[in-house]
Amino acid sequence: MSTFTTSLNLILIGFAMLYPLFFTAVDKVVNSGNVTRQFLQLNYILHLIAGSIVVLLFWIYSVNYPLQLSGLVYLIVIVVVVLYYWKSPIPRWNLFSASIVFGFIVYVRAIREIVQLTPLWPGVTIGLLSTGIITISIFLFVLTMWNKIKRNGSFSLISSILKTLI
Repeated sequence: MSTFTTSLNLILIGFAMLYPLFFTAVDKVVNSGNVTRQFLQLNYILHLIAGSIVVLLFWIYSVNYPLQLSGLVYLIVIVVVVLYYWKSPIPRWNLFSASIVFGFIVYVRAIREIVQLTPLWPGVTIGLLSTGIITISIFLFVLTMWNKIKRNGSFSLISSILKTLI
């Protein structure tokens, strides 16, 4: 696997792992009536696309069989959770935490088996910070573009997410 593909894999795993952290906040905005449910479903689709590309790259490059299977299990978890919450509101304690936990397991395994870092914790820490910044930036981008396209005023969510990024 080339350096670019490895980096892309790790970024997309981190994105798919951390992106569901925003779903509860978006669902609150949807329930308040400021945004339609389609915005939340768009975010679900982005989450699914990132997870699908990761698993596809694992199978295309034949990383190793246990990592391929754990990626497949992670993709199944993502699909099941997204289908479960597609039409229903998200409660405070939701199944996306399972998606985050499974994503973290796949993320650590990918760093250990693809990158082969020793010790493991610096790579995981720096990777989580960098993918967290990328995830927040992409979420802000999607939020801003949705706001511009739908022309429904400004979200209070944009300013709070921007403060989190800074």
